[in-house]
Amino acid sequence: MQFMKSKNQQIMILGSLALERDSFFRISLLAIGFCFSHLLLNGQGVTGIITEAFSHYPIANATIKVSFNDAATFHCTSNELGVYQWQNEKAGRAILEITADGFHPFIATDILLDGYTTLRLSYALERSSINL
Repeated sequence: MQFMKSKNQQIMILGSLALERDSFFRISLLAIGFCFSHLLLNGQGVTGIITEAFSHYPIANATIKVSFNDAATFHCTSNELGVYQWQNEKAGRAILEITADGFHPFIATDILLDGYTTLRLSYALERSSINL
């Protein structure tokens, strides 16, 4: 720090307050970015709930297949609450096929994935007829 007298005999302190303020701002911004980076990294793909069409009960162990035109195929299954989650950074038009034992398969075509947002797609499957 430097001390300097002005014309009207006031003492002025010349310091680097702006530099300290900028450093604090940069460190704070870096800390906030680090804390919320998991939201940005994990926030892309498809998620939803698979339920039965009549009773709306969740369907556990339903198989969800996400496929793209370039033949890339990804699989995931729903948990005991019917919740499924597929995370990936792949972008493009996708086909979502949902199958479960005792239910008719459901196919959703032309789903647009942009690679950085999460789509919430929930579906209700209809029971298939029982052969005796």
